[in-house]
Amino acid sequence: GERVLIARPDANVLTRTVPAEVFEALVVLGSGASLGEALDAAIRVQTTAELSDLIRGVATAGVIVSASIDREN
Repeated sequence: GERVLIARPDANVLTRTVPAEVFEALVVLGSGASLGEALDAAIRVQTTAELSDLIRGVATAGVIVSASIDREN
């Protein structure tokens, strides 16, 4: 089926379809997981997905509102 991302930057409603693996990565990120965990989940959905395409898809989705670096690991 088709996955649709709905975002509201600056109170404008934007919709676009996204590949299943990018959608899965965004869902996992939304639950508080790390980028690595999100990418692992995306690859489980689409085993032939390219890592650079996944990162680009997540980064260009326009829905990431914060980020942090865990310097302990």
